Amino acid sequence: MNGVETWSDATCACVPGTPVTPLTCDDGNCMNGVETWSDATCACVPGTPVTPLTCDDGNCMNGVETWSDATCACVPGTPVTPLTCDDGVCENGVETWDSATCQCVAGTPGEIPTCDDGNCMNGLETYDAASCACVPGTPVTPLTCDDGNCMNGVETWSDATCACVPGTPVTPLTCDDGNCMNGVETWSDATCACVPGTPVTPLTCDDGNCMNGVETWSDASCACVPGTLLRHLPAMTVTA
Repeated sequence: MNGVETWSDATCACVPGTPVTPLTCDDGNCMNGVETWSDATCACVPGTPVTPLTCDDGNCMNGVETWSDATCACVPGTPVTPLTCDDGVCENGVETWDSATCQCVAGTPGEIPTCDDGNCMNGLETYDAASCACVPGTPVTPLTCDDGNCMNGVETWSDATCACVPGTPVTPLTCDDGNCMNGVETWSDATCACVPGTPVTPLTCDDGNCMNGVETWSDASCACVPGTLLRHLPAMTVTA
């Protein structure tokens, strides 16, 4: 510490040299610890060697950390690129990226809808968990419509309701077929037609008037009609 001694002929003794100034020690190698000055050797001596750490800074987004002997510190790895997340399961909602775990996390599961696309012709829709969508059922075959009621007209098929719809209602007729012999016709809602009444029984005709001839029955008028009128004969003289 007192420098390089030299011999003095004047004193016949060694005299100290220039005192050594202790150095601030740093050998540039962080791995051998913090260097300190040794008065005994007038040199820097290494400190306690540094033990490399198992590195994890708790941030998965900056990649896998590794130890650097040059800086005696953990250095980040290759930054993680957030993924566009889709686990292929539509039932667990829309997945999103979680920067805390560097993983995709499931979204909010949706309620299974009651399926009805408003089109009755493609059958009864059901929910498909694989596609998270409603799928059509068995297509409906249009029917040849007849509800057996002629009074509501000719039925037709409706694609909108998947049902037969009535036609134009039939207006009951005032029935008269011009044939009095089959009775008074009436309207039938069952057949949408006039039906004959009780047949008329031709009468044996005699109006008690011999002067108008022999009456006969008329199918055209359903009545007895007079015969040929009798002429008056000349007065006859009775001889006793």
